[in-house]
Amino acid sequence: MIRCFYLALILSSCAIDTSSINNSNYKFDSTVPLDIQFHIINDLIENDASELSFSEYGVNEYKILAGNSIRPLENEIKVSLSVKAVLNSESYEFSYIIKKIYNTNELNPLAENQRKEFIVMQSLDEIIQQINMEISKIEMQSIKS
Repeated sequence: MIRCFYLALILSSCAIDTSSINNSNYKFDSTVPLDIQFHIINDLIENDASELSFSEYGVNEYKILAGNSIRPLENEIKVSLSVKAVLNSESYEFSYIIKKIYNTNELNPLAENQRKEFIVMQSLDEIIQQINMEISKIEMQSIKS
């Protein structure tokens, strides 16, 4: 019993000085799902000087049919996101589109769905990296001038 108390005390004290994420700098359109919002907030570089608005999130799937089988041979997934950034009272708008094509030779439909989710999240990570690079570039240009 005493061990459990000490363990609980140690584990709860680890969260004393956690930094809170400032969500007031991020605005999301109704097209951006909640799980994607959390993913974006957690992966973006924190910056108090900028205000980011995310809109027009979309995932489109295009199946490429060929051959004698009923199933598609390849799928194309397109992930798109529009971002409006306000830095130092200047407004910048960006639109990102990532396209990925993959083979659909999976016999297990659950594995195919997992692969699709993985590709969507991988594409979203690439978009977030591009957003971080654009914001860093804009900040560096504003420092020079």
